[in-house]
Amino acid sequence: MPIPSSALTGGVPTLTTVPPAPREPSPVARRLVYGYQGSQFVMLLVGVIFLVIGLAFTGVFCWSLPIDLAIEATGKAYSGVVTKAEPNYHAEVNGEHPIEVSYTYSFDGAQFEGSSSMLGQEYLQLQPGSTIDLEVADARPQWSRVKGGTYGFFGYFGAFTLLFPIIGGLFAFLAVRSNRREIRAYREGRPVMARVTYAGLDHSTRLNNRHPFKISWEFKVNGSASYTGSISSMREEDLHAFATAGEIVVLYDPEDPGINTLYVP
Repeated sequence: MPIPSSALTGGVPTLTTVPPAPREPSPVARRLVYGYQGSQFVMLLVGVIFLVIGLAFTGVFCWSLPIDLAIEATGKAYSGVVTKAEPNYHAEVNGEHPIEVSYTYSFDGAQFEGSSSMLGQEYLQLQPGSTIDLEVADARPQWSRVKGGTYGFFGYFGAFTLLFPIIGGLFAFLAVRSNRREIRAYREGRPVMARVTYAGLDHSTRLNNRHPFKISWEFKVNGSASYTGSISSMREEDLHAFATAGEIVVLYDPEDPGINTLYVP
């Protein structure tokens, strides 16, 4: 809901009450500005969860991806001898069990063993002693795969799980960067009066079926360019005094006024 302009109420600081930089935060400022509150906390939490779960997924699904990439980059064609070809009943793709093809091959006089999970019933027809085309990594001859297959069962499909830690890391990074910018603005920024433009629930963010309480503001620098900012908290009482004021004191980075935060005494 928009907040109409009104005079400052008791408890809300004015420009004359702001100490010079560098400022030390009060206990309340340390919690609201220096700490992670509202949407910033939710972004950090989601980022950490996605990052941790994503790293676990990639450990399971992507363990063989570097090997497949190495074979793709440096692989040479070789011939191998099939030792066994049987269904892998512990896995299923589109209703079909992959065929685990085991083989041996020679590389520079040394003997190696390998296996590949292949899709297609024709691989089940391979007999022990028959030859099969392989791709072998030139730098590490123990890395090999059946031509047209992958080293691990999930192959390149496992790379999809990399999205989870990437997204999680991005969310966590943005939350930390936002927090560090606000801290810098609080410690070193210039004070300015800003007009409260919104006070209410932040419906774009939710934690445990609760929306944080958010206030937004707008201010001008040198009477020309306009800048905006916001702060939120899961507890409405933290920001109630500022939400009911028409104007509040904001601290902004003079080199980039888009970096700003609420002055909390």
